[in-house]
Amino acid sequence: MNYQGDGEVTLINDEIYKCSFELYQKKDSRIFLLCKFVDDNNSILGLLFARNFNVKKFKGKTTDNFECYTEKMILGDFTDIPNSEDYIMFYLDEIEIITNNKSNENGFCFKITNFCLNKFDNFKLSLTNSYQSKKQKLNFLVRPLDNFEEINRKLRINRNVEVTSEIIYLNNENLLSIEQIIEVIDDICHLLSMAQGTKVQWINYKFYKDSYVHEKYLNRVTSSYTPFFIIAPDINSIKKFIETIYSTFIERKEIYHLKWIINAFIDSKSEERYLATRGLRAVVVMEMLRRYFLETGSTEEIIFPLKVFKKVRKNIKKEIERTLEYDIKNNINLSVEKKGMLFCKISELNKKPFKEILKRFLKNINFDVEKENDNIECFIKSRNALVHSGQFFYVINKKNTCQYKSPFEEFTFIINFIDKVILKLIGYSGLYHNIYRTMQNDGWREYEKI
Repeated sequence: MNYQGDGEVTLINDEIYKCSFELYQKKDSRIFLLCKFVDDNNSILGLLFARNFNVKKFKGKTTDNFECYTEKMILGDFTDIPNSEDYIMFYLDEIEIITNNKSNENGFCFKITNFCLNKFDNFKLSLTNSYQSKKQKLNFLVRPLDNFEEINRKLRINRNVEVTSEIIYLNNENLLSIEQIIEVIDDICHLLSMAQGTKVQWINYKFYKDSYVHEKYLNRVTSSYTPFFIIAPDINSIKKFIETIYSTFIERKEIYHLKWIINAFIDSKSEERYLATRGLRAVVVMEMLRRYFLETGSTEEIIFPLKVFKKVRKNIKKEIERTLEYDIKNNINLSVEKKGMLFCKISELNKKPFKEILKRFLKNINFDVEKENDNIECFIKSRNALVHSGQFFYVINKKNTCQYKSPFEEFTFIINFIDKVILKLIGYSGLYHNIYRTMQNDGWREYEKI
């Protein structure tokens, strides 16, 4: 999106300043508005320096005679703009463009980033309608941009952000409101992100109102492309993945905060950060799932009821006091402050260990705990090392008695383990890409059944 034209900025005191403008959205979804005020630019600068340039809204008309409007904008930095003394820059959260293009269509078309397949043709998705009757299906068309092959090539080489494709809502009878359509598109993008191991995001959409085409652009969170796919990057595999797990995803989305879980996990795969930091971010995802599982009430974090442990705690405290007073009094002199610290930790004795809660959670989502027992133990070792030292188990164990050949191999083990957990959580059964085995086999892709 790139427009020029004339418009006006209205301040919160309702003063209006005329301007010429340039409006554009970058590939990473950021939206910029450059304004060159046509009246007294010195008065604008005076307001800026006095911090009295508080904007209420912007509206304008492009050279194509399109109307544009936003109320969500903040003053930006104009020091890096050519001829910055003539321009004021604003960052926009969103802007709506009302074109003069007439259309009798009645649908919504969303542009999405970083979704790429080995061979990408149009394909349809048919999903359960969770808002109304489940017998009604929500139908979408996913299609690549015209120059997809070139975009795909650049994306895989440069590992940046690119708009690659679009998703079109096909239910022209308007079964859903725009808010509901956006929610479903958001769900689809999160599932595509999980499948492809990279952040897939919609950043703008086109819709039809009063026979005219409207375009809405939003500043949304995007991320650079990463090649950590777990579902084979072909149409049939992706289509089957989305359609078979969508209902389970919807059922568990709020319970386990699945959008946040997927976002946090995808973030841990980002190649722009240090490996140990990425490993730490990954294991924290399991900490989050552990917490959400406890909130479901399926199990308790404590071992004994609080009333029972209150009596136990009292006896433990007495025994510690006796030991400090008589048994080791001559060996160590503990201050009242240190004793208080010791007594505060007694309550921790009534909490179940991480492994116990993790296994209960895994059983609850039908994860094969017995078959995966060794992997669970290895994951806990890696988790403990990263959480308590910020380093991989491979590093702090001085490479002895360690199953990994490198920190990166341990990282791929962690990622693969969490891949399997989230796949089971959203109800997936089938082939997935085992990045850990691929790493061990010198890059030859390994697919396993989960």
